[in-house]
Amino acid sequence: MKLGVIGTGTIATAVVHGLAGHDHDIIVSSRNKINAEMLAERYDNVVIDDNQNVISSSDVIFLGLMPETAKDILPSLVFENRYKVISFIADLSLEEIQSLVAPAHVDWLMLPYPNVATGHSVIPYLGQGQIISALFEAHHDLTHLETSGEMKALLCAQAVLSP
Repeated sequence: MKLGVIGTGTIATAVVHGLAGHDHDIIVSSRNKINAEMLAERYDNVVIDDNQNVISSSDVIFLGLMPETAKDILPSLVFENRYKVISFIADLSLEEIQSLVAPAHVDWLMLPYPNVATGHSVIPYLGQGQIISALFEAHHDLTHLETSGEMKALLCAQAVLSP
C-alpha cells in the first residue's frame, strides 16, 4: 500500500516506525526535517517529498499536524475524492478536517501513542471502515469509539492523567 504522511512530529514519526517494516511504500513530508531524514535513512521503503507529492503519490494519507498548522497548510493542497484520509489531529473534529481536505473523505480520527512504533499499543479511533484494521490490527489493540462524544471524553481523561 502507498502511505503518505503529512507531518513528521513525534506521533507521525512513531506511526512510520510502526508501519515501515510491513511492505508499504511510505512517503513523508519534510515538516520536521530531522525526523524525516532519519526515517528515510533508516528504512528503504521511506522517502521524503513535498506535501503535494506526498498526497498525490499515496492511497492512504495520514495527517499528523498541529491544528493551527493544519488550518494553514491543508487548504493550499489539492486533494482528490479517491484518497483515504486518517487524521491524528485530536483537536479538530472529523467534520473540521473534512472541510480542509475536500473532496477527499476523512473516515478516521485515531489517537496513536508513541509506543505505536514498537507494537502492542492501544489505538483508540473514531470512524468506520477496514483500513485501520488492515494497517494496525495485527500488531496493536484497536479500540473503536462510536461517537465524537466518546472521543472527547477520552481526550479529557487523557489530559487529566497525563501529568
